[in-house]
Amino acid sequence: MSGTMYVKTDSFFDRIDPLSKLLWGTIMMIWTFYVAVPENQIVVFICLLLIGRFGAKVGILRLIKSVRAFLVLGIFMIVFQALVAKGENVIWSWGALTATAEGLAAGLNVGLRLIIIVTISSILAITTDPRRLVVALIEHARVPYRFAYAVYSTLRFIPLMQHDANVIIEAQTIRGARVSRSLWARMKQYFGLLIPLIADGIRQATTNAIALDSRAFGYQDTRTNLLKVDVPRAGPLLVVLTLVLFILYIIFGPKADLRLMY
Repeated sequence: MSGTMYVKTDSFFDRIDPLSKLLWGTIMMIWTFYVAVPENQIVVFICLLLIGRFGAKVGILRLIKSVRAFLVLGIFMIVFQALVAKGENVIWSWGALTATAEGLAAGLNVGLRLIIIVTISSILAITTDPRRLVVALIEHARVPYRFAYAVYSTLRFIPLMQHDANVIIEAQTIRGARVSRSLWARMKQYFGLLIPLIADGIRQATTNAIALDSRAFGYQDTRTNLLKVDVPRAGPLLVVLTLVLFILYIIFGPKADLRLMY
């Protein structure tokens, strides 16, 4: 268990430097906030799947599987906004429940934005070695190594929590616990994992703090690294190309009605 989602592959994204990937992801996320038209958001999501498949050599099904929990959350947000948000154009009504076109548009806007951001994050997590990212932040971005280690710990947090959750579920299964396939039963199971996961997270944080103190982490203002991270031309070119496309979209692309967000 490495504690990360990173898988080494011979792909374009794996060869470029971590800082360029981080800048690319930041530009794409800002672009996502600007694109508030559901049709364009769907196109962006499809493009991200193709980028993950051909640029990062990550299978489309695997990429969708890595964000499936947020897909469910995004669908829930779409339905919730459609039923709660006020609007004049009623598209469905049943008793006290009323869905409007304005609410559906607002739900699609928020839900698709969440799914796209998580997809971008998954591509970065799968194709970026956290250790190389930390070294790149220290060497090229001049980030203090204490902050860089905090970034590394954050990147390891979600995979470690997923691993611990799987261990708890397997332990419950060995002891005879059976969970039906219904959505409500699975939600109850996940809620039951919260307390063990929180307790384990506190324990791991305490253990890490003791280990850092025992090694005098932070005593020196600077520290050396065994890894060396180069910056090939492909990385900055990717950032510049993405930024140019984003600016062109702002100038010539369709103007979004940002009021659909509220």
